[in-house]
Amino acid sequence: MGHPKTSPRISPDIPLDIWPLPKGCGYELQMQYGSIGWAVGTTLRYAQVVRNKRVIASIGDGSFRVTAQDVSTMLRCEQRTIIFLINNGGYTTEVEIHDGPYNVIKNWNYTGLVDAIHNGEGKCWTAKVLYEEELINAIDTAMGAKSDCLCFIEVIVHKDDTTLMFVYLHLMSPSMHNMKD
Repeated sequence: MGHPKTSPRISPDIPLDIWPLPKGCGYELQMQYGSIGWAVGTTLRYAQVVRNKRVIASIGDGSFRVTAQDVSTMLRCEQRTIIFLINNGGYTTEVEIHDGPYNVIKNWNYTGLVDAIHNGEGKCWTAKVLYEEELINAIDTAMGAKSDCLCFIEVIVHKDDTTLMFVYLHLMSPSMHNMKD
């Protein structure tokens, strides 16, 4: 699992401590409070600090749209980050906390947005994937032929897709039950 030249991994909602990471890899996890938009800026900062490594980020579509303009700075700074944009068409994590019509968002063409930000300046590669085989191919491309680029991979998932860890925390936390009422 993993590539030795890849670090750290950043995700707003995936518990990476259950995955074995290569020696020297670290990760950031923001789940103590609902800070939508945290991951893009944190990814930018990490990639500037660890220029000799490759940052991998898993970012939800709702979170990404808050700070998407940071991709412009990533390109200007010639970062080689790999961003997995998890597109489930809304604020699914927020739905788990407190559902309401405000959690339904208009879907964007995220790869098209990043292509527009790129505008032919710098090194950038985008892909949109729907199936596991496409994802495997996109990862292979990002780690191989496009390893010198900022790689943006939009992963289309079901609107109710969420991490099992979040569901577990929700079921175990009385305060979460009170928020649903």
